Amino acid sequence: MRLQRLELFGFKSFFNRTVFQFDEGITSIVGPNGCGKSNVVDAVVWALGERGTKSLRVKDMGDVIFHGSNGKRPVNIAEVTIELTDGGNDVAVKRRIYRDGANEYYLNGSLVRLKDVQDFFLGTGIGVNSYAIVEQGRIEYLIRMKSQERRVVIEETGGITRFEEKKREAALRLEEVNSNLERVEDIYSEVTKAFAKAEVEWQRWQTYKGLADRQAEIEKWILLEGFTKLRKRMAKIAERRDELDKELNRKERDKDRLRQELLAKEDEFSLIDTTTRKLEVDIKGREKDMESRLLEIEYVRGELKRLENELNGFLKTKRGLEERIAAYEGDIVALKHTRQEREQALAAEEAQSKGLDEARQALKERGGGIRAKDRGRTRRAFCCHEHNH
Repeated sequence: MRLQRLELFGFKSFFNRTVFQFDEGITSIVGPNGCGKSNVVDAVVWALGERGTKSLRVKDMGDVIFHGSNGKRPVNIAEVTIELTDGGNDVAVKRRIYRDGANEYYLNGSLVRLKDVQDFFLGTGIGVNSYAIVEQGRIEYLIRMKSQERRVVIEETGGITRFEEKKREAALRLEEVNSNLERVEDIYSEVTKAFAKAEVEWQRWQTYKGLADRQAEIEKWILLEGFTKLRKRMAKIAERRDELDKELNRKERDKDRLRQELLAKEDEFSLIDTTTRKLEVDIKGREKDMESRLLEIEYVRGELKRLENELNGFLKTKRGLEERIAAYEGDIVALKHTRQEREQALAAEEAQSKGLDEARQALKERGGGIRAKDRGRTRRAFCCHEHNH
């Protein structure tokens, strides 16, 4: 495999997205100290799955993210993409890390695990601990390495690392299978006992299911019978409701009729009250007239007794009228609160109204007679006065 393209974004000193194209003929990267040559190699190693902070020359894995510099703000993500080619077949590996420490690995654009990336590069000479990437000072280490360490490098060069890894995984699976086989008898015994218990439970469940079905059938019949009775009861309730609705409508009509009668009676009572007030005004006017008459007949000493007697009669009539007015007011209150006695109260009011008319007529006649007598006395007094002159 040959490195074809390297893309960095937010990795160490690379703030902007930077792309390196490794075309034919490029064998090295040169530059002054501090320009970022080692960061390029660190980016390749990091993208292939390196998890050691010492080899990446950082204290914490989050330090690979660009922390900011003069005039440049820090970023929250670092991303490195490596594109390799092998006989016309292109492979793209991308690693991404966030500020919270979460890592993501992509292989040809698909999200994968770190193990998937490592398994893909087994036997290709490319990897974190492979011979394809020789860091600064690592040549001396290769020369002085032990035979066992040198064997790992040779196996990686020979392409048998992949098969060794598969052999190791197969051995682990075989050990797991042997362990499972040792437990087969125990598991079978436990399963047999569990099966016997399950068979007993199955019979119990069948018995329970039969009883439950029978109970459900009984409950269904009970509910059906209850539903039938409930429907009959609802029909009776509906009939009773219709009867109550009819009765309510009838009561409403009676209430409207009684309301109209009450309004009519209130009009009558209002008319009677108006008449009574007029009578009171007339009585007060008559009292004033009597007072004026008494002043006029001071000289007529002989008629004083008779006029006093007539005045007493008028006062008695007034008290009678007041008593009737009080009776009328009591009848009005009684009629408002007790509608059942409205006919008797109406008859009583008519009788009392008739008596009131007769009293008023009598008062008119008596008042006319008094006026005639007064005129006669006035003429006689005037004649006597002229005769004396």
